[in-house]
Amino acid sequence: MPLCDGAFVLPLDSLATNVDKAVRKTYFDANYMSAEKFQLQLTPLLISTRGKNMLVDTGPGPGQDWAPDAGRLARSLQSTDLLPAEIHIIILTHGHGDHVGGL
Repeated sequence: MPLCDGAFVLPLDSLATNVDKAVRKTYFDANYMSAEKFQLQLTPLLISTRGKNMLVDTGPGPGQDWAPDAGRLARSLQSTDLLPAEIHIIILTHGHGDHVGGL
């Protein structure tokens, strides 16, 4: 079950930095992306199987200056009627702050 942790915005200049700016602009324009920013949805995944609850990634956690609209994982988890103590396993896909900061 996907859980919402909110969203954050990246400046487009931080994406595909090894590609010429004109090529990037053409791609972004063709895909209806803003020329200034790119919004990323934060969606940790809850997996319940064989009596175990696993959480894949944790989002950035609340109170991050770079992600003021994030940090909603605890509230999303409440909607499942699970308490944080009922998560048995946390799987981290990688160590970026938007995946591990909510630990």
